[in-house]
Amino acid sequence: MEPYGILAALLGAIMMAISIREYLRGKLSTTSFLAWMAIWAAILITALFPRLYYSLVAALGMATPIHFVTTFSIILLFAIVYQLNKRLEEVNSKLNSMAREIALMGVDRDRLEDRPG
Repeated sequence: MEPYGILAALLGAIMMAISIREYLRGKLSTTSFLAWMAIWAAILITALFPRLYYSLVAALGMATPIHFVTTFSIILLFAIVYQLNKRLEEVNSKLNSMAREIALMGVDRDRLEDRPG
């Protein structure tokens, strides 16, 4: 096994352990957990079985393994950015709704305090 393979296998295993720990602590949703576990497993499998990786690259018709890594990484990054953007939009929408509710509660309270008793 090449030195980079050992390093990749260690990284994959460590990140799998961290992901499991974070999931069990409730800091990762099931969907995110499964997505990250698939990524770490792919890194680990590629590191442990590089011939399988080379076979996949050849079957996809790519000239060199780095083309596969680059292409797949860019596609994966687009998917991650999309998910982050979607979640950001959801949080922004909830924040706006909460701000409106708090503002209306303040207006209602002010009206009650201004009423002659």
